[in-house]
Amino acid sequence: MVETRIQLAAIMTPEEIFDEKDYPTSPTKAKGIRNFFGYQSTSRYDPIGFSGSDNIYIGYWDRYDCGIEGRCSVGNADKHRLSILLGMFTVLEIITDSRKYFELIHFIK
Repeated sequence: MVETRIQLAAIMTPEEIFDEKDYPTSPTKAKGIRNFFGYQSTSRYDPIGFSGSDNIYIGYWDRYDCGIEGRCSVGNADKHRLSILLGMFTVLEIITDSRKYFELIHFIK
């Protein structure tokens, strides 16, 4: 059975996690932060996240479990890895703020 709640946290300062870097689109190492590892990538959608392992594989998000280890189902992925797509928050902000939505529509036209 798949859990319906996320119970995952990491405590850090903004300076520790908000540290943009151009990560390769191949397996690489995340930055050590206290007793875990983190990243903020400049790749598409601006993924940011942390893990208990320094191994990461940034595509649109950290997909090390699936892309490298072949663990692609929800039930067998790492329970210590979290990726958030900051770029998607920008899209949501534009859509929910009618002024920004209006500016976006005019930009697209």
